[in-house]
Amino acid sequence: MGVKPQKSPSIPSFSENKTSSLQIGQTAPSFSVSRLNGKPFKLEDYKGKIVLIDFWATWCPPCIAEIPHYLSLKEKYKQSAFEIIGLSVDADPKTVRAFIKQHRLTYPVAMSLSEIEAAYGGIRSIPTTIVLDKNHNVAEIITGYRDQEYFEALIKKLL
Repeated sequence: MGVKPQKSPSIPSFSENKTSSLQIGQTAPSFSVSRLNGKPFKLEDYKGKIVLIDFWATWCPPCIAEIPHYLSLKEKYKQSAFEIIGLSVDADPKTVRAFIKQHRLTYPVAMSLSEIEAAYGGIRSIPTTIVLDKNHNVAEIITGYRDQEYFEALIKKLL
């Protein structure tokens, strides 16, 4: 299933690293976007932290099923070097804003862009989760649903 390019309310900036296929151990491509609340952020803001990047959508049942896991992990590891970034592939930011409010997401969420998806190897299905180590090297590339225990074991290994 292909993901259609999305429009963003902000002008993104990208690193020079626009690879067509992302590999384990590779330095993650940099990106800069605005959260749906308007606050800008960039991947470098989380240097020194394990980062879980979740490509997801509000209409995707497996994506929605993972969100409680992410919220629990965010709370459990809030004092640790761990962060979650949600990149929505939805077409309408209003839908995503309403979803964030309804589900009380506590981690940064932005609209995904085709340039980010391409830099991360092309997002062919969702959920797709990219886990970065503290040096922002790709530690894991996950396609499809995983339970909380899977993510927790991965976080513990990387901490």
